[in-house]
Amino acid sequence: MTTNIYLLCVLNKCSHQLISTITFPVAILQAPFYSLKQTGSENLGGMSVTLDIMSRTEGASYEEYFSNRARVWCQKARPEFQQMLLSVDVHGPAILRANMPPRNFSEWYKTFGVKDTDQMYLPEDNRIIIW
Repeated sequence: MTTNIYLLCVLNKCSHQLISTITFPVAILQAPFYSLKQTGSENLGGMSVTLDIMSRTEGASYEEYFSNRARVWCQKARPEFQQMLLSVDVHGPAILRANMPPRNFSEWYKTFGVKDTDQMYLPEDNRIIIW
């Protein structure tokens, strides 16, 4: 018997941790987010999708978006619990999920005035496109 339990739902996907299944809403497979005529870099998803939507939304605040995203991943845990999570959770640690993805988006640098002397700065040629 197969159990359809979706343990993780975000803007662009629902996935099951125990089997290799990812379900995307149909809207993500339509322009401007996806097209067979676009390159892989042009086909967006995840943070790219939300940032693209924000760029088209009057009054959207990148500061609120990035700050809220960081709050979502806040975690206070004992080292033993963190070690347990590392051994059983297929996802990366919360601190990495909070701090690594935004470093790849120019909106984050502009919003917080991040300079090449800041510890979280990532040179442009080292940034990746994250869907």
